[in-house]
Parts: sequence; structure tokens; C-alpha cells
Amino acid sequence: MIAGNGRFPFLVLDAARERGIDPLVVAIKEEASP
Repeated sequence: MIAGNGRFPFLVLDAARERGIDPLVVAIKEEASP
């Protein structure tokens, strides 16, 4: 899943974890906050 940028990826990550899904996260250089 591509979640975009800003706060939205964190919302997707939290929702996935709540459902027992262990997501793989990949950040694109200069598109993600450290």
C-alpha cells in the first residue's frame, strides 16, 4: 500500500497494527519526516 505523506501514513500504520498486521515501511528520500 502506498499511503502518501504527512499524517496519513501513520494513520494507516496504526490501523494496520490494530488489526494484527505487521506492515513493512519504506520511506522515500526527501518525502518522509525523520
